[in-house]
Amino acid sequence: FLRPLNEGKFSPLSTLIIAEYVEFYYLPFVESECRPSTFTGYKTLWNMYLRDGLRKVTLRDFRCVDATSLLAGIHSKHGVGRTTLKHIKSFLSGVFTYAKRQGVLDGPNPIRDAGIPAKANRSKDTYAVTADEVLVMLDALTGKAKAAVALAFFAGLRPGECRGARWEHYDGKRLM
Repeated sequence: FLRPLNEGKFSPLSTLIIAEYVEFYYLPFVESECRPSTFTGYKTLWNMYLRDGLRKVTLRDFRCVDATSLLAGIHSKHGVGRTTLKHIKSFLSGVFTYAKRQGVLDGPNPIRDAGIPAKANRSKDTYAVTADEVLVMLDALTGKAKAAVALAFFAGLRPGECRGARWEHYDGKRLM
């Protein structure tokens, strides 16, 4: 029983609760190595959907069936769609991949074969407006509303980027 530990094949960190490992090891790694937007997205997924559900199980005891049950529970509790569940699964896979790379775990990634509930809705098709439709909108708008629509369309901003844009980011010639 103790041979793997004595031979250095297992790390004492593998006995950490997943929530502790993520908060003290994985998220700091992501913050230092990835883009700020990636870190923010991961932290949001962690806080909204995962943190509370991973406060009891240790890294080494987490299995594929646990991941599948976790994803099903998130779907039923929050009603999130397939895309969000894929993002959550990817985040969790990254946690276990990082643990393997750090020598904390040895063995298959338990997230890899985890299933996403078949009931989870696929994302809806999006509709892209044409330039003519935007010009009609711009004729009907004035002031800041007109500037916001023009900025979103002509700069090709996604909704999240539009929400993050501030007037102070524009100097009259450039948007920074």
